Amino acid sequence: MRKKIFSILLIIIFIPCLLKAEEGIAVRIAVLPFEVFSIEERTDLGSEIAVKLSKQLAINPYILISDFRAVQSVLREDEYATLGEERLKEIAKLLDANFLLFGSTTKIRDEISIDVQVFNNFPAEAYFKTFAEGTDIEGVIEEIS
Repeated sequence: MRKKIFSILLIIIFIPCLLKAEEGIAVRIAVLPFEVFSIEERTDLGSEIAVKLSKQLAINPYILISDFRAVQSVLREDEYATLGEERLKEIAKLLDANFLLFGSTTKIRDEISIDVQVFNNFPAEAYFKTFAEGTDIEGVIEEIS
């Protein structure tokens, strides 16, 4: 039941992106490093999730993914959790991205939860949000994408 609700939410949330991508119009998406909440001392999890999510989305030939090094070059070290709408617009412009994906991940023992927000750089659109959780990071990322 939870997967069914998640799937419905995912479809509703990504409809603008999916419609453009399926109409043969390529869209550019930049995936920002995720903020990490974990008791583990692992510093690369947020970047790992962003890279894996980027690769999963890149399977669609109409979704162009911004290079992760370019994404990192426009972000300040301390700003993952403090991204306001104006800064998101600026990042999207610098990366020439139609959409920005960002969010947070929580890892407790073997359980992982990923919360994703989609910033739509098109006028009058704003934010969308979704999440996925499970024990397998690959499966959670596949579910999000």
